[in-house]
Amino acid sequence: MLLAEGAHLVTTVDKIAAMNGENNHIPIIFCWDILEELYNYAKSRSFSKETTNIAVVVATHKSLNQINTDLPSEKKAIWDELCSKHVVVVHRTPHGWSSGASRRERKESFSDAFIAIGGGEGVEHLSHLYTSHGKPVLPLDIPVGSSCADGRGGATYLSQSFESNPEEFIPNISDSTLTQATALNYEKWKNDPDGLAHEVTDFLSQIVSPQVFYVRLMNETERDYPLVENFFINIITPFVLNMGYTPKEIGKSKNKEGFLNLEIFKGIKKSAIIIADMTGLRPNCCMELGYALGLNRRVILTAMSGTKLIFDADQIPCFFWNPEHPIEKTIVELKTFWEQNIDRGPLVS
Repeated sequence: MLLAEGAHLVTTVDKIAAMNGENNHIPIIFCWDILEELYNYAKSRSFSKETTNIAVVVATHKSLNQINTDLPSEKKAIWDELCSKHVVVVHRTPHGWSSGASRRERKESFSDAFIAIGGGEGVEHLSHLYTSHGKPVLPLDIPVGSSCADGRGGATYLSQSFESNPEEFIPNISDSTLTQATALNYEKWKNDPDGLAHEVTDFLSQIVSPQVFYVRLMNETERDYPLVENFFINIITPFVLNMGYTPKEIGKSKNKEGFLNLEIFKGIKKSAIIIADMTGLRPNCCMELGYALGLNRRVILTAMSGTKLIFDADQIPCFFWNPEHPIEKTIVELKTFWEQNIDRGPLVS
């Protein structure tokens, strides 16, 4: 259902691991459920253009070797076709790095939201990676459990924390979010998995969208303020909404803190992407840009044409916009710049 709604997925690939003893037919990791669903979805659409690059697979040198040595032939055939038909894009961890932690860090970097089911400390670590980078996490209370009996309860534990502190999991939370989340309770849907899938898909499409924080000139007495305001109203905000993100702009979005500076820095920390416009070269904008870069947030730097960026910031790719250019032309140019720079690596890693 997520694929049909246009979502792209991030997963791993491993050999098939199952429980020991009489339940050895029950898997304990579920990447192959996802890979088989990707295959069936793409095949049902004749591997058309719409199924190209719809998933990222984070792999290790070890796991790719296991495909050739440890997988049944029918699974290997599925994997080969997923790759040859360009359904998946494979990203490898550095050679020799096969730990779960290194794979989780790569998975988080390629996606905007996380649905947590079962697991233990690995799921809890992955949830921490997403929330610390301002990305939504939806933990479901499906009692799958952990293969290693580690952690504090995995997604089930996180779902309890979500109920009491939902803003820690979804940055751009609304008053109705928790009410809608309670409808995802496992007991309600345990005999209707398709109904739960519909409910989760609906929740994600309506409620959960990563936050984009605006750093920009806000002083209305400044000469360039009307031009910056028009740029954000007519170009940036429509573009951000069209990309499926939620804009956060101080002074126009709902504030929760009594101290404005605290609201700003919390907003940056809880955002997945920062759009920092340097028009006017305001010191506070430079400070906020530095804070975002220090947090390793994805940053899109913009400025009105003619702006002379300060030292250091002038080494970062910047989208220079011209207020005299047609809106449609600027949006096309912004889209190209975004696609070229949104996944640029952090300044410090």
